[in-house]
Parts: sequence; structure tokens; C-alpha cells
Amino acid sequence: MRPVRLIALAATFVPLAAPAPAPALAEFRRITEEQAYIAAVAGRLVVSPAASMRIRRDWTYSGRLADGSPVSGAWTWDSGYFCFNERGNRSRTFCQVIYLDARRLLIVPDRGRGEAFLAEIR
Repeated sequence: MRPVRLIALAATFVPLAAPAPAPALAEFRRITEEQAYIAAVAGRLVVSPAASMRIRRDWTYSGRLADGSPVSGAWTWDSGYFCFNERGNRSRTFCQVIYLDARRLLIVPDRGRGEAFLAEIR
């Protein structure tokens, strides 16, 4: 397992405004394997209402929060979850369930117990 060094990223992927209704889950398939996540997302920009982040193949990410603040750190894959914490803040790791359709991610924070939101893959 790769070291995890990221945290306020949960805020990064949390909607700032009231979220639009989530699309039908049937439109998406859950990503459960690290290689499937890398194939779909690595090297691309993931854009949500709260942040714009480039996810890299070397298990790092960087981008900007909606307020313009830079954010970066490392990510890992842990038993079917995309996990991260923000560089410099090691007190908590955030893990998310990831679903994919052609150009969007449906992200469910808190190991699938949080409120789902959409992000676009560019």
C-alpha cells in the first residue's frame, strides 16, 4: 500500500451549493479495482462544484478548491475505496466509493455513507 498524505480534500469534493438530484445509479458502474480507477481517471482532470483536481498515475493529485486555494497530496486505493488526505495534514484519511459512467464520476464520501455528488472527468 502506498503512503497516504492528504485531508481537506473531502471538502474539495463536497458540493458548495445545494446539489442537483443525483442521476440514476443504474447509469453508473462501481469501480472496485485500483487499475480500473487508474484507467478511467489517472492523468485527467476531475471537476466538481467544490474543486478541480488532476489525479496522477503516481498516486498524487493537485488542483484548486472553488475559492482558488491550491490543494495537493497523495491518494491510494484501499479495499475498493478511493482514499486521500491533504499534504501536510495526516490526522484523517477520507475514503470514497466511486461510480463511473462515460464522462462522470458519482462520488459517495465517507466509505459510501455520505451524500453523493457528481464530478466531471475532462
